[in-house]
Amino acid sequence: MTHTAIATVFNAAGRRSVVIALGWALLIVAGSVGATMVVVGLFEDLVAIIRGAANRIGSHR
Repeated sequence: MTHTAIATVFNAAGRRSVVIALGWALLIVAGSVGATMVVVGLFEDLVAIIRGAANRIGSHR
């Protein structure tokens, strides 16, 4: 059933356009995952800076 549906989509839309669409979808997903990883990394760095500052302030008391 699934194989027939995939074959029908490929034949109706043309193999090249389907492959191009899948490539763009993969590129968009990879880009969004990469951007999310960058944001998470920056957030972790910010938390480390805040914790370091809090520890320095706490050690002066």
